[in-house]
Amino acid sequence: TPEFPKTYWVRGVPDRPTREEDPKDLSRATRRVHAAIEALEAEGVPSERIAVAGFGQGAALVTHAVLRFQRPLAGGAMLSAWVPCKEALAAAAQQAAPPEGRPAQPEFLWCHGARDAVVQPGYAAEQARWLKEQGVSLDFRMFPELAFGVNEEV
Repeated sequence: TPEFPKTYWVRGVPDRPTREEDPKDLSRATRRVHAAIEALEAEGVPSERIAVAGFGQGAALVTHAVLRFQRPLAGGAMLSAWVPCKEALAAAAQQAAPPEGRPAQPEFLWCHGARDAVVQPGYAAEQARWLKEQGVSLDFRMFPELAFGVNEEV
């Protein structure tokens, strides 16, 4: 991640758009997650019983890791997340939608704090809407008293 906070615009003189993540770096990180999933499969865990979870930068990988895996996964959980490299993810989301008679697509839970100063809540909410528009099964929850972190409720 080239910079924080994650938002659309960095305020300054002059204001400028946020720097985006490098798709090559994201692909490398996603492959590392896929290697961990494959290790679980080698131990006998079926892919459809595997969920991927992350916080912050780890959460930014979750949608890519789940939707770009070659076999269906159970889903993912994201805490204080954002969606990097949306163009690459859009194609994966379309492929993850199950054809008639196939198992359901992966499900995602995204928990975010309304007081998060690292990943701006409006930015996260807009990206969650975008994922839903892509057909991703997503439960987005905003926690009013939460900042960049987790609590017992989450």
